[in-house]
Amino acid sequence: MVCFLVHHSKGVCMRQPHVALLLSVCIGAAHAAPTILAFDADHLKVVEGQPVRLHWEVSGAATVMLNGVPVSGNSQIVRYAAGDASTLRHTLTASTPGEPETATRSIELSAGVVLDKDYISESYAAGCKPVQEADFVVEHEYARIEPRDCTSVKVRNPVFVWPDVYDVAEMVLTVNFPSGKSPLRITTTRTSLILPELLNETGLYTWQVEYRLPGGQSRSGEVRRFHFDGNAVDNLPDLPTAAEVMARIGQRLHPRLIPLSGNGQVMQMSAIHAAVQASPLAASYETYLAEAEQVLANEQYVMPAEPTAGQGESTIEDASFRAAQGIERLAVAALVKGDQRYHAQAIARLLQLASWAPDGVTGECQQDQANMQIMVALAQGLDMLYYNMTGADRYVLINAINARLNPLMYKMEAGLRSNPYDSHVLASAYYAVQTLMLSAGAVGQGPLGDVTFEQGAQYDKSCDANNKPLAPFDRFSAAWETLITSSGTWGGGTDSAFGNSVSYAWYALNSYAPAMASYLLMANVDISRIPALRQFGDNFHAHTVRDRSSKVRSAFGDGSNHTGHYESYAWNSYRLFAQVSQNPVDEWYYRDNIEQTQSLALPFQHYFLTALRPPVEPAVLPALKRTYLFEDAGVVAMHSDTADPQRSSLFFRSSRLGAINHSHADNNAFTFVSKGKSIFISGGIYENYGLVQEQRIRRATRYKNALTFDAGAGHNDAGIGQAEPAASPVAPGAPLFYRQPHGRLINFYAAETSDWSVATGDATAAYRSRDINTSVWNPLLQGAVRTVAYNAKAGVALIYDWAQSATKRRWQMNYQTLVAPVDIGAREFKVNAGDGVSVCVNYHGYDGKYAVPEKMSKVAKNAQLTWPAGEPEQYHTAYKTNIRSNSLASLIVLKEDCNAVSVTAEYLSPTKLLVKVDTSWFIFDKKAVQLSE
Repeated sequence: MVCFLVHHSKGVCMRQPHVALLLSVCIGAAHAAPTILAFDADHLKVVEGQPVRLHWEVSGAATVMLNGVPVSGNSQIVRYAAGDASTLRHTLTASTPGEPETATRSIELSAGVVLDKDYISESYAAGCKPVQEADFVVEHEYARIEPRDCTSVKVRNPVFVWPDVYDVAEMVLTVNFPSGKSPLRITTTRTSLILPELLNETGLYTWQVEYRLPGGQSRSGEVRRFHFDGNAVDNLPDLPTAAEVMARIGQRLHPRLIPLSGNGQVMQMSAIHAAVQASPLAASYETYLAEAEQVLANEQYVMPAEPTAGQGESTIEDASFRAAQGIERLAVAALVKGDQRYHAQAIARLLQLASWAPDGVTGECQQDQANMQIMVALAQGLDMLYYNMTGADRYVLINAINARLNPLMYKMEAGLRSNPYDSHVLASAYYAVQTLMLSAGAVGQGPLGDVTFEQGAQYDKSCDANNKPLAPFDRFSAAWETLITSSGTWGGGTDSAFGNSVSYAWYALNSYAPAMASYLLMANVDISRIPALRQFGDNFHAHTVRDRSSKVRSAFGDGSNHTGHYESYAWNSYRLFAQVSQNPVDEWYYRDNIEQTQSLALPFQHYFLTALRPPVEPAVLPALKRTYLFEDAGVVAMHSDTADPQRSSLFFRSSRLGAINHSHADNNAFTFVSKGKSIFISGGIYENYGLVQEQRIRRATRYKNALTFDAGAGHNDAGIGQAEPAASPVAPGAPLFYRQPHGRLINFYAAETSDWSVATGDATAAYRSRDINTSVWNPLLQGAVRTVAYNAKAGVALIYDWAQSATKRRWQMNYQTLVAPVDIGAREFKVNAGDGVSVCVNYHGYDGKYAVPEKMSKVAKNAQLTWPAGEPEQYHTAYKTNIRSNSLASLIVLKEDCNAVSVTAEYLSPTKLLVKVDTSWFIFDKKAVQLSE
């Protein structure tokens, strides 16, 4: 049969299988139009250079064209070129020559997640790009500024903090309103305050500080911005002011620690007693009262003699603790039982403790922690037993409390201006406020008649005041504003984190929780909801596994080698914190595995609060975040399952806190836990904070799973890192305690729909050295950026490094582990943690070699240190490049269980890596990250 088909070269039906089709065509007198049955891509989200397979199915066509170019077969690979939109749109055309109809179908690919803003936009006000590191006073060594540029405030009377200037006469804070109305101007001599006027406009505010000097000159700080939305659903209550709190205290009779009931009347101790006996704390309460009996019988917490010079720090602290605990037990039992024997012995011990010299070894100038504990113990005793002691006894206590409080107040008022990150002084604010609330208005009878607590406030010389007395001022206002404006200093006013050392968050909770509970008991003031503390629990959820029997390490900072510190220091404090916060997740968090502690005595605030504010019901299987961002603190915690004690976790730090205080020179460092086993840790030991030999190890960048390098040609030590103490270091030194060598988080991604969590840190400013003669910080690198990406489901972590240097260097990748790596190859090794848990490491980058893993006990011995008995061994493993170069771009791959997940890496340029993990694709290029999955 002859068919008049234009598109066949001979116009005849050539193949038998097509006869039926062709007959129908001929009968219909027309050819079937070409049809594209399917046109698809194996990825619709793409990154630069990613190969994408387009595949199609076509019928009735003689010619198929892709983007105007003829193709054969049914698939083809295309690649997206960054910035070229035409490589995202692909058009398939099917046609038969001579026929008027063609079939066309297009696919629109789109760029995957792109992280390239150089800051984490979610942490700032919409549309406001923060100015980075432009401090008010450039030479200030410990500058702290709140609100940070472009941040959003969540209270109507936010906290303002700015740096001090030497010998300034006064300062003027100016706040400009979004509407342009007359600005608010506040003249002050302090460098922190709670804004006295409530914000009532929504929008972007600006603020600035003018410094007026004694000679009449003035200088102004940077203009900064913050956003406030008065209608935001997550706004917090107004910050309580000192005047409001003191007004409540002034109405309270002693004992103020006994709370008021709902009708405003003081609760009866019998009611508190009954409430605790009917609560889950009944067994603990019984133990507490039994211990009070033992104290009365002089069988427990025996009153120690006053410590003397030459005794060790721990001996002095222990004596202070035992003295305070014994008095507390007796005083509480006296209130509960009304037994005069408890009253008499408690007062006798109080007077004995008051006789300890406030300028001696337990005083603020020699042992501030002992001083704070004694001071609060005296104030609590004064409050609880106020009407059971004579006016003369009260006079003795008033004098002793003031003598211990005054030098502490001097530190708060003067010391925090020059160093707003002094952890001891920051903690002292909690003790000072407690003491002042307990003692305010107390009257004692002295040789010249009645003296109030306030009259006994002699503004004497202080420890480090260079014989300069403190001018009279309102102590409570100063202490309260210091407390409110400094809470959150180790993280910030936004994320309530504790950014230097998680171990010190555990320690701090021992101060925070009892003080917060006491404020609630005495003045019904709840500071758990202030911005600096409202998410404080998240810091624990993110960094400390819930199972308190687990021996957990701090991810970063001092004390990271110690295990069990949460169990030792924070288990009971967290319970009290949960009772204050009334957060069901906090209640859930502390309750895990508590059976072993149910009958242990607790701080008395637990019992007093039980009648006022019973614990809330705990959350049931709460939906915790998988990844936590603490942008203020500069820490990210990524988990397989936050609630699982056997969770896998990648921790990453790049912090504006730098290497100050208990922080280490570890910006852009990571630590890694696999299935509850610590694999990569923060290295070194912490025994003596001030010992330089120890600092060279425990604080050094090369023992922190971070990048180091050598000094260039002629030098072989590739251990140079951050916060170096020599202007032109040729070998690593003991890192300096400063904020200037800092990092910052610039990218973050953790979508609920994604299996990946990503964070980038820029630690360029951390790799600096300081000239001790000029105090100038010298850059050692022109760029130092690290991106970490973790997929817990796949059991894969990626760590990309880019560094740039004016000097050609050998680069070193450092790893710190608890067991010696094995199966070390040219670019890989394995860490076998036991119990079937292992991690394999692969390196993609410049040729080099691994040094033989070194025992840290040997490193310590070479530094004339003794590795502590019983301390687990640690191992340092380093990969050093063979050649020196001005730049580095490399990739570290961690695989849990040494799994078989496919990971490939391809250099698209000297700095740009295209990485495939199973079906996910990444582009890493300096500060920018792209992801498709």
